[in-house]
Amino acid sequence: MEAPVFVVPGNHDRNNSDAAEFTGPLQYSFVYGNSYFLGFDTQEQYTGRALNALIDSIKKDVRANQQKPFKALFSHRAESDFRFIATKVVIPMKINLLLLGHTHMDT
Repeated sequence: MEAPVFVVPGNHDRNNSDAAEFTGPLQYSFVYGNSYFLGFDTQEQYTGRALNALIDSIKKDVRANQQKPFKALFSHRAESDFRFIATKVVIPMKINLLLLGHTHMDT
C-alpha cells in the first residue's frame, strides 16, 4: 500500500545539517477531502515573541481553512507552552483533533 507520509519533526530531528532534507518544512498544512491538517515543528521551546509568532502563524493558516468541517493540528512535542497554544488556537478556532507526540513513558 502506498500512502503519503508527513513528518512532524521535533527537538532532535533537526540537529543534523541535512535533516531538513528528510523532515521538510518547519510548518505545513494540507487539505485532504473536506479535512484540513496543520503540522508544525517544536524543536525549540517557544516563549515570548517566538511563541506569539508561532500562534499568529497557526491562526492565519487555520483562518484560511476555517470553512473545512474537520480540522486537525499535530505537533511533535506537548510542552507546557502548548497549553497556551491550545487555549489561544485549538479551543477558540474549533479544532477537532490535536495530536501530540514525544512522550517518554514506561508502561
